[in-house]
Amino acid sequence: MGPPSDEDLVARYRAAAGSPEADSLLNELFQKHHRQVALWCLRLTGDRESAADMAQEVFIKVFRYLDSYRGDSKFSTWLYS
Repeated sequence: MGPPSDEDLVARYRAAAGSPEADSLLNELFQKHHRQVALWCLRLTGDRESAADMAQEVFIKVFRYLDSYRGDSKFSTWLYS
């Protein structure tokens, strides 16, 4: 059995909301996507420092609005929108 899908991590996060496991699941989502988001931000800004700030803002919004993810599309599609 391979690593859990993003959608599975989100479902498990919702089921574990408020527990230490929820923090761990958010961290796993962050680790899975941070590099790609940071590279995407770097392509947009052309500056590493600005890209790092932008990537941080992206993940703050992801964590703030994760409950709005309905699963109608892949998590990565939702993330980049």
